[in-house]
Amino acid sequence: MKKFLPFFILFIAFALRAWQLTSVPPGLTHDEAGHGHDAAYILKGIRPIYFTVGYGREPLFDYLNAGLMAGMGASAFTLRFAAACWGMIALAATYRAARLAFDRRVALLALALMAVSFWPLATSRQALRSAMLPGEMALAVALFLQLQRLRTSRNAPAGLPNPAAGRGREAGNPRR
Repeated sequence: MKKFLPFFILFIAFALRAWQLTSVPPGLTHDEAGHGHDAAYILKGIRPIYFTVGYGREPLFDYLNAGLMAGMGASAFTLRFAAACWGMIALAATYRAARLAFDRRVALLALALMAVSFWPLATSRQALRSAMLPGEMALAVALFLQLQRLRTSRNAPAGLPNPAAGRGREAGNPRR
């Protein structure tokens, strides 16, 4: 039963993120509508690498929304579903990172708190590109910790890059 606890927490978290997704919060904001507008343009064949709607932004979230809209149809639910998916990625990656850095108990606590906390839940329910950042950061930390663990093990493959190697010259000289 204990090994299924993270999956149970993730199930509860998904239910909180998907329940009445189109009505809580009510209506689309102008920023969410801008993402829908750009996703619709992508589906029409317009594929820029920078969008000017909403003071300009990078296209990753809009391309992901366009892919979902192609499969699920154009709707407010589809737009917000992408953010809910990124929220779930953030939860799973946070659990993995906490498990690598600490232990299972701390990882379960982090997962449970993030599953029901206001800001992780709120950002997962709005179709804004900011919903991707916690997931991307948690994935980066989890991958970094996993790579560190591989580097310190005796069975590390030859030529495995050091995740801290880029901190040398790129960090700059503090005396300048």
